[in-house]
Amino acid sequence: MRLAALAVVCGALFPHQMFAQKRPPFSENTVTMEDYTTKDVRTFMPFTKGETEMNISGPYKPLFDKICSVITKWGLISPPQGIKVFCYGHDNYLEIYFSAYMFEGGEKYPSEGYSKLSICFDNPDETVRTPVVPGIYCCPQKTTDFYGHPVYGKVTVVEKTHIPVYVPVSREEYLRALISDLRKGLAQPLSGQDYRKELQEMEKNYRELQKYNKEAAEGVRQAIEELKLEINKSGNGISYVDKATSDLENEIASMSAEERKSNAYYGGEGFSRLMPYGQDEFGELLVKVNPALTGEVSKGKAFLTTIVWDMENITVADQTQLYTDGKLGFWITDYLMQKLSKESDLWSNIFNVLK
Repeated sequence: MRLAALAVVCGALFPHQMFAQKRPPFSENTVTMEDYTTKDVRTFMPFTKGETEMNISGPYKPLFDKICSVITKWGLISPPQGIKVFCYGHDNYLEIYFSAYMFEGGEKYPSEGYSKLSICFDNPDETVRTPVVPGIYCCPQKTTDFYGHPVYGKVTVVEKTHIPVYVPVSREEYLRALISDLRKGLAQPLSGQDYRKELQEMEKNYRELQKYNKEAAEGVRQAIEELKLEINKSGNGISYVDKATSDLENEIASMSAEERKSNAYYGGEGFSRLMPYGQDEFGELLVKVNPALTGEVSKGKAFLTTIVWDMENITVADQTQLYTDGKLGFWITDYLMQKLSKESDLWSNIFNVLK
């Protein structure tokens, strides 16, 4: 009974040390395995004592140092075994790499492959996907939680401001942005000579496709006919920009004042991909990063943190024996990253640093 009580006390006082004892003993033994992607035979050093390298600078260095201190004290990488840990902080980005040790050519070295944890401060654009047009996005959808913080896709968002990160975009604002983007991207219309050259290339492709893919050839033939019609209408050539922007201006002009001000939803079938008015439930809300956050960013106090994991989604429980036996190969870094993501106390400490 006394021994059990002593174990509980030691576990409370020295949690990292006790956890570290669950690892295999350090050694320079090698394990030869086949690379699951290239099928090449590679030699790993899963039991070797690794090193931790730090290279941190910039305005957020004090915060980055605290976060790295919490992570590098974690039992499974204090000190690292079978991997090198590299913490690189610059500007408002912190990247933590796990890289497996190899033994080839008579030398031990960290492999070219890695798993990565990225933490970014005060950059709301990191929370969204590729823009529909510059500055406008489909509203991120919450997929799950990470210790009480929302996850959008693969991005965990930790915020300490009551200002909404995103605000809706009106139908008119979106169309105006699309018009502006068209004009910036395609300033000069094609000449008649350019169109005739394009037509010749299309006809050549059509003749080639007829030999082995009749269905694809028919699609090219229809495109050729459409291009010929456009050239005949315009004489010396057509301006794609002028036609597209004219159509979009007409779309705005046809809207009532209420329609123009209403929220924009993406997913329609027209050129603008704007959903028809009144069919919002079938599209995705378009948003922009809240302009009110600009002042918060200038304060440089990590009001918004994004966390992204770059690793394969392996089932940790099924890999424990392979980890102990040193037979994970490159997977060792993904295994350890996933174990790291499941350390609730560790993440509680990190979130306290961010408060």
